[in-house]
Amino acid sequence: MLCALTNREEVVEGYLSGSLAPQERDSFEEHYFGCDECFATLQAHRALQAELAADSAQIRAISPPKSTFWRWPVAIATAAIVIVAALGVRWSMKKDSTPTAPPTQAMQANPPGAALAELARFDPPAYTPAVMRGAQDEATRKFGTAMKQYQQGHYDLAVPGLRQAAKLNPEDPGSAFILGVSELLSGHTDGGITALQKCIALGDTPYVEEAHYYLAKAYLRNGDLTAATKELQAVVQLKGSLLNKAQELLQVIQNGLSVAR
Repeated sequence: MLCALTNREEVVEGYLSGSLAPQERDSFEEHYFGCDECFATLQAHRALQAELAADSAQIRAISPPKSTFWRWPVAIATAAIVIVAALGVRWSMKKDSTPTAPPTQAMQANPPGAALAELARFDPPAYTPAVMRGAQDEATRKFGTAMKQYQQGHYDLAVPGLRQAAKLNPEDPGSAFILGVSELLSGHTDGGITALQKCIALGDTPYVEEAHYYLAKAYLRNGDLTAATKELQAVVQLKGSLLNKAQELLQVIQNGLSVAR
C-alpha cells in the first residue's frame, strides 16, 4: 500500500469506520505500524472523530424553550458555532502533521441490552515491561514495540505488532493473551476470542485465569451467556485472584442481569 493513498483519506476513514475488507484492514495495519506518515494521519483522524463526537453531543443538547419562539435563532446560531469550530479543528489538523494522542479507548460493545454492555466492559490489564538482557529475537522486539503503544492506550495500534509477535512465537502465552485483550479493546471481538482461546489452549500458564475471565467478557459482549458462564466457572475452579469477580458476574447472570456490575 502506497503512502499516497492516505492523502485521499478514504483508506484511513475506511479503517476507522470498519468498512475495509479484512485483507485490506490487515494490509493497512502492517503498513502504518512502520510508516510515520500514515501513523500521524491515523492519529489525527482519530482525534478528529473524538472532537466531532463531543460536538455532536453539544448540538443535541441544544433545545428551544417551549414558550419563547424568539430564542430559536439563538439556539441555531449556537449550533452553527459548534459546527464551524469542529470544521476548524479538522482544517488545523490537516495543516499540523504532529499527531495528537487520542483518549483511552473504551470497549466498543454492542450486546443486546444495557446490562450486558455494562458487564462486558473491563479495564485494560496493567503491563510492566520486563528488563531484557542479551540479544532479543524478532518476536520479542515486535512484542516490545507493540507494548509501547499498549501502555499509551493505543490498543488498535498495538494489535499489528502483537499479531506478528504471536505468529513468530505461537507458543508464547503472553503474546496471545495481550493480543486477545488488545483486540477486544479495539472492537475486534472475534479476533479477541480467537487469541484468548489460543492462550488457554497452551495449558497451565500464568495467563490462563485471566484469559478465561476476559474471554467471558468477550462472550458477554456477543450476548452469549452460555459461553460466558462456562468461562467464568473455569475461573472459579482455578481459585485465583479473579475468583470474587467471577462469582459476582455469575450471580448477576443467574439473577437475570438485574444487578449492575
